[in-house]
Amino acid sequence: MKKVIKKSITSLLKSEQRSASDWMKKTKDDMELKTWLKRAQHFEKINDYGHALDAYLTFLELKLKIMKSRPEYTVKDYFKLVPYYIKIGDCHKNVSHYRKEERMRDFSKAAGYYKKAAAMYLELKEYPSANVYFEFASKTYEEVGLYKESADVFREIADMYLKLENHLIASSSYSKVGELYEKANAYDPAYESYTRAAQLSSTIGDINSASRNYRLAADILRKQGKHEDAVKDYISAAELGTEIERYADVAKTYIGVAQNYEEAGNLDNAVQYYIKAGETSLDNDDALAAEAFKNVGRCYQKMKKYVDAINYYKKSSTISSRLGNLADAAENYVNISSCYVMLGDYEQAADSYVSYARYASADPKNRDYSKGYVKAAELYTKLGDSYAVDGKFAEAIEFYAKAAKAYESVQKHDLEADLYLKMGLLEKREDLGDFFNTFTKAAERYKTAGKPNKSAQCFFEINEYLQAGREFTDYAEEQLERGNLFHAAEGFRKAGDSYSELGQKDPMVDRYNKANQTYLKYVEKLRKLGITADDVSNIGEAYLGIAESNRVLGNLLNTKKFFEDALSYFKTENNTGRVILSEAFLSMVSAKLAIQRGDYPLASSLLSTAIERFEESISQGEWDERYLRFLENNVGEARKLLTEVGEKPEISLVIDHSSYSFVDTSLLLNMTVTNHGNQSIKKISFLPHLPEEIKVIRSPPMIEELAAKKSVQSFIELSPKKKEKYRIKPLEVLYQDTRGNKYVKSSTNISIEIVEKPTADYRNYKDAVNAYQKYADTQLKNNNLFHAAEGYKNAANCLKEFALKKSVDSTKMEECYKKAIKAYTQYVDELKKVGELSMEQLKQIADTEFNVADCYENLNDLLNAEKYLDESVDHYDKVVGKTTSERDKSLIRSQINVVNAFSLRVKAKKAMGDKDYDSAKELLDKSINILEDSLGGGWTKEYEDFLRKSQGESGEILNSIKDKKNKQG
Repeated sequence: MKKVIKKSITSLLKSEQRSASDWMKKTKDDMELKTWLKRAQHFEKINDYGHALDAYLTFLELKLKIMKSRPEYTVKDYFKLVPYYIKIGDCHKNVSHYRKEERMRDFSKAAGYYKKAAAMYLELKEYPSANVYFEFASKTYEEVGLYKESADVFREIADMYLKLENHLIASSSYSKVGELYEKANAYDPAYESYTRAAQLSSTIGDINSASRNYRLAADILRKQGKHEDAVKDYISAAELGTEIERYADVAKTYIGVAQNYEEAGNLDNAVQYYIKAGETSLDNDDALAAEAFKNVGRCYQKMKKYVDAINYYKKSSTISSRLGNLADAAENYVNISSCYVMLGDYEQAADSYVSYARYASADPKNRDYSKGYVKAAELYTKLGDSYAVDGKFAEAIEFYAKAAKAYESVQKHDLEADLYLKMGLLEKREDLGDFFNTFTKAAERYKTAGKPNKSAQCFFEINEYLQAGREFTDYAEEQLERGNLFHAAEGFRKAGDSYSELGQKDPMVDRYNKANQTYLKYVEKLRKLGITADDVSNIGEAYLGIAESNRVLGNLLNTKKFFEDALSYFKTENNTGRVILSEAFLSMVSAKLAIQRGDYPLASSLLSTAIERFEESISQGEWDERYLRFLENNVGEARKLLTEVGEKPEISLVIDHSSYSFVDTSLLLNMTVTNHGNQSIKKISFLPHLPEEIKVIRSPPMIEELAAKKSVQSFIELSPKKKEKYRIKPLEVLYQDTRGNKYVKSSTNISIEIVEKPTADYRNYKDAVNAYQKYADTQLKNNNLFHAAEGYKNAANCLKEFALKKSVDSTKMEECYKKAIKAYTQYVDELKKVGELSMEQLKQIADTEFNVADCYENLNDLLNAEKYLDESVDHYDKVVGKTTSERDKSLIRSQINVVNAFSLRVKAKKAMGDKDYDSAKELLDKSINILEDSLGGGWTKEYEDFLRKSQGESGEILNSIKDKKNKQG
């Protein structure tokens, strides 16, 4: 019995010990749980979300473990954990992130916890709370660009309300789901969601929403290229819109249909629906009507139906003008001008630019309207020049007058005066109109523009030599008082010319002597005081002036001396153009002296040299019309003298007198071969005489025959391998006369400077810019337009990369890009004149248009950038069509991908301008991915570096978008 009692007591004690142990363990777990919760709440309060997150996770893990081990906890207790899931989600979002990958990871986790909380609320049938946290989860995914995941979550909201038969909220939710799938480029589920939203809206009688969602569904099909299916949904949208008389929405739907057809290349149907959109919008939404009619114009322009395009652009402009949208009205006239240019109707094109300027000048936003008048003036001038060439001088004068009036509108009085001078010269030469009055107008405008010496020149042209002489004298004395010795001397010399025309010897001699004295004072001052010369005034020009004064006075020996001095100076300064001119005059004067001595062989040789040098100088094209006539008269005089002393076949080979380029860079030298004789010459070939370090890439072809008094142009392409300055005659021309006699003639002397290609950094970018500009200016002068454009673009790129913060450099950068654009587009225009273009020429055009677009993008002119990128792709497509090699096709298609990447970036920038940062980000992501795929595609190292740099710039823009979105948030 005692043993039994003892055993029972022992068992009871053990049971009590176990209970006590269990109680202590529970108490310890509960205390630990409270500690972790307090710790989490403390860290959350002080915004230390990283430690708060760790504490909440530990608390939740411990809580779940306790609930699992204790039978008193029920499912209802589990649902009470929802707030902690939400807290954990919040901490994942709020914790600091330093890398994109970290932020995406934590936001994904946060969204997962919000989804879990929403699902728990859904089980509790607390639908509003479930909706809230499903939306939280969806928004969180959306914030890091996980649009598909965001859409998947939002679809749970839509499905929930569909089960609850709340079709109104379900419809709007499915529409949102469609929007998110569309952002994720998941077009099939996006289409399905929009369609379901439309059907639900129809069920509840919300016709407006149904119409809208059918239109969005159609947009999706259009993006997928399913144009026929898209039309069906567009029509459904339009029918519903018509049913409730929402004509503005119907018009937008018609625009969607039109865009669908336009993108599919069905421009006829696109036009039909744009017109429907415009007509539907009239009196409802006139601004939309104006836009629709402008789109009609654009489609007709693409179809090359320029007359129809013009009509609709005008219709759009009229509506915009009535609405007070003068900027839009003005821009339509830019398009109208382009159409007229394509029709070859430059007069209407110019008139349209004037209309643009008038609308733009009336815009209260103070648009820069001057370009309209300037463009009009340029076209009017071009028309005038064309009529003048055709001998239709009255018409030429009429258009010069219109051009002058256009320049007057923007107060460009110097250009206005130049045109009146041009008109006056034509009227005088062709005995048309009142040239006296025209020259008087020119004189007045020159005075207004601050060019009194040019005003005096106008009086000289109308034989008002006395007035000209007085004004030149007044100008000279005024310049003398100011200490401008060179300009004073020029004034005195021209006054002497005026009195010479009057036959008034005393004032003529007086002014020439004053001119010579002042020229010599100028030379002395330059030498003694070290005053810097410029491009207009220098010692050589002074010597030329003195020589010219002595030539008119008949002092041939003095004339020869000062021409020799001028020649010596210009050779020292390496001024090739002036060397040629000085040699021409010196040879002419020396020939006259030789004739006086009876040395006819020497005179013949000197006269041949004079003719060659005069024509070489004329070919440089640097002279005004009066001086050009003076040079031509000298050529005529030399030819006449040469006839008197004997004649032989005369040929000249004139090459670009100077060039400047870089090592291992293609160097084009243009050349003109002229037969000055009275008989044809034959078998004209060329023999290069070049330093060893200059390699010939392409030689000029042989010319079988060149008729008398005719010229032919060609070029030689070189590749310099060494930094050096050259003064050479690079070619000899070999030719035969009609009797088979052979002759050899050297080309003109040219100067070539070769330097290393610039490499720029922050310390020496100005040197690089100067080098590229000098290269560009030289190439432009030599009419190598593409090379000139490359130089200007490289200069602008240097300024953009290293000096954009400096306003002066920023202005210079814009000027360089604009010069590059002008040269590139002129180059393309010249290529297009060829007629049937070869595959190589098409590729040159495409490459050039891509460069133009890059320049416009750097100028932030996104409309033109997009336009030229589209044109570049069109020409690359034509190259692919002409290419038989699969390898070449692959390379061109890779280039098309690169152009498309740039196009996406331009579209992204436009979206940024509209503050549509989501679309901008999406477009930039695509652009960056395309560039990433394009790297290593067999490009040159220079082009590969360009692609990497472009990819980096896109990345920087992407980062700026995120900053702006964060600020918006």
